[in-house]
Amino acid sequence: MRFARFMIMSISILLIVCYVYNKSIINYLTQTYHIDIDIHDSYISNFLSFGSNIASFLESIRTFDDNEISVNNIEYESTPQIDFTQTPAQEENHEIKQETQEIIENTKRIEENKLYVESGDTFLLIGDSMMQGIGVTLVSRLRKKGFKVINIARQSTGLTYKGFFDWESTLQATLKKNPQVSVIVVCLGANDPWSVNKIKFGSTEWSDMYNGRIEHIYEIAKAHNALVVWYEVPAIKNARLNAKVKILNDFYASNARKYGGLFINAGDILLNNNFTYYMNINGKSTAVRSKDGIHFTTQGSLILTRSLLDAIEIIDK
Repeated sequence: MRFARFMIMSISILLIVCYVYNKSIINYLTQTYHIDIDIHDSYISNFLSFGSNIASFLESIRTFDDNEISVNNIEYESTPQIDFTQTPAQEENHEIKQETQEIIENTKRIEENKLYVESGDTFLLIGDSMMQGIGVTLVSRLRKKGFKVINIARQSTGLTYKGFFDWESTLQATLKKNPQVSVIVVCLGANDPWSVNKIKFGSTEWSDMYNGRIEHIYEIAKAHNALVVWYEVPAIKNARLNAKVKILNDFYASNARKYGGLFINAGDILLNNNFTYYMNINGKSTAVRSKDGIHFTTQGSLILTRSLLDAIEIIDK
């Protein structure tokens, strides 16, 4: 009898947890196993939404203290005071000063595969676990050059499954809180080449959708006067997945040309533009890719870090 009660209680608790965290479970299945779960029935949708609301409430309680800290740390720009008593001469000088400021700001630029920035500028790293891998060495090397770095890369993310994680809105919110960001560095894609919501990967509709999300990243960056550096996804071991990733790389490269971004070619970590686990470094065969055939070792991370560092030119203020 006790065992039966225990089992009933355990199953009940499990069902309650699944109900409350149904959104997280659905997102996990979608992102990990690429299962297209789309609930159209309004009654079921409303029922599950109530459970999700409970989860959101519990999460808000859990992160209450963290939110208080983050809010207190945000620096707000003061509202400029306008002097309506300026003389015409003063107004003219003000306009000249504005034009001069615009010229100074425009010195930060991407030109001929070079990234022109000032010492002390802030870099923002976004993307998936590949960006996390590059960040192992990129963050420290940028800081050694005098730059500030914000790294919000997150594993298992991308641009396809916005229900799981939305990089567009996350980028928008991050730039709003950190208006000092000058450069956005992006590396993602391995989680993206899949059909979504019955839209087949590679179709015109899918391509337009995905390409539009890349464009939105650039538009958000432009609105915040930030430059964009986009890493090419290096060739991966799985031939079928690699063929799909090549399609995504074409999107990344074409949008970099369109919006004036810097596209970092991944050839430095490849062997004759093909995947390789090992490379000859200082006369020694050295592992540059992880056993999964996708990610990077520390040496691999360092190679991709140098690809960006070699493109940086520091300009005088």
